[in-house]
Amino acid sequence: MESTSISDVRRMCQRGAFRAYVQGGKVFLEDTATGQVVPLNGESGPANTERRAVPHREDRRGSRVERMFGARDTWKSADPDADQGPYRGFLIVQCEECGAIKAFCAKHETYGYKCGECGHETPLEKLRPLFMHCKCGKSASRAPAGESIEQRPEEIDERDEFGHWEGDTVYSGKGKRKTTRALLTLTERKTRKEIIIAIPNRKAETVVKALDALERKLGARRFRAIFKSITFDNGTEFAAAEELERSCVNKRLPRTKVYFCHPYSSWERGTNENTNGMIRRRFPKGTNFAAVTNAQIAQAENWINNYPRKILGYKSSEIVFRECLRELGIAA
Repeated sequence: MESTSISDVRRMCQRGAFRAYVQGGKVFLEDTATGQVVPLNGESGPANTERRAVPHREDRRGSRVERMFGARDTWKSADPDADQGPYRGFLIVQCEECGAIKAFCAKHETYGYKCGECGHETPLEKLRPLFMHCKCGKSASRAPAGESIEQRPEEIDERDEFGHWEGDTVYSGKGKRKTTRALLTLTERKTRKEIIIAIPNRKAETVVKALDALERKLGARRFRAIFKSITFDNGTEFAAAEELERSCVNKRLPRTKVYFCHPYSSWERGTNENTNGMIRRRFPKGTNFAAVTNAQIAQAENWINNYPRKILGYKSSEIVFRECLRELGIAA
């Protein structure tokens, strides 16, 4: 079969007449009916039966994970709530000889498994994962702190009540202009009011100090009325959940309630994400925040808060925010 073209091989494999596989950098065809090995290069067939399979076209229609490990209904399942330890976010396979465990990320294809304990090689077609709990190799950067957004009252989702905020940080994390200085952004869900605070770094204690300063500026009682809850993402800068909730004026009293989104679910605080996009109009990605002045930050905040919004009846966030303050009996 020296004159056989690639398209001919593809057609034969599509019809199921042959199965192609690779060994030692050479391609062989196996007759699915008789099991006879037909080399494409005119040499003798391989003696070793452990080989790397080339998926059929019908196999390619499945997911990458199914191409690696076969149909999902052949997998062993595990309790999804069980502690998966260091293997969380991976596919787990087990050596068929000694039982040693190996973790694979679903982003990367593999063609076999050589056990590091006993040296036994398991071909691809015999690999089966113990369970599937993978999000493209991603896992949370830390264990979620505080209460999940799942415990947040439903009335907050409706935006009918004033005083519920979303928070995040805007920073420059790539390129030659990388700096530790960042912006802490807080967005009120009902009015879309924006507060931007410059912080020297994105450490948890720095974010706590920024909220402490804001509480002292507004006063403890006024702060509690305006900041009934804040929803953050799972960034490490918001890891100090207890300190974020506790008042710096009277440490025995809470000043707000903090909720955390699910990992990699920025849409759960979409108002803040949308406003961060407006901030990026003034400070594009790659901006050196160390060179941005407080006056420039205040100017960007003023522009956002005085921007007419269709969702607010073409009122600005500042106007609607002041109306809500007057309803609470708080001087603007």
